[in-house]
Amino acid sequence: MNVRIHLLNKTVKFTGTLHEVRERASFLAPLSCSCLVNVKNIRQIDLKKREVIFVTGQSESFSKRASKNIQTS
Repeated sequence: MNVRIHLLNKTVKFTGTLHEVRERASFLAPLSCSCLVNVKNIRQIDLKKREVIFVTGQSESFSKRASKNIQTS
């Protein structure tokens, strides 16, 4: 499986799984089944829309299940 990591200035692709990434980078929080995020790069959290907006201006939806993780991170 290919994993993409969006950094502030580029995107990196490599072969692996999200589980492997999570094990190696414990600072990443699960946003959904297919997305991990660095909470330090979140500018705003919209709980009504269940969406995070990153410092780069990109946004990503998150699951109800993940909302607890996002709020406490």
